[in-house]
Amino acid sequence: MLCRRCAAIVPTLPEQHTDIVTHVTAMLLFFIGCWPFCFVPYCSSRCKSAHHYCRYCRTYLGTYRPW
Repeated sequence: MLCRRCAAIVPTLPEQHTDIVTHVTAMLLFFIGCWPFCFVPYCSSRCKSAHHYCRYCRTYLGTYRPW
């Protein structure tokens, strides 16, 4: 990825964050009777968004949402 700030071509530094989809999925699992598995969306990267940053200057480059 090309950083807009430092003009370096670097692999990004992703950070996973919970999103509204994570909370809604956990609530749906609870309400349909799968309450022992309500924590699974918080452990899975498929329900989280990834914010990407430059490895050198820590500039925000974008967000990837797998849903």
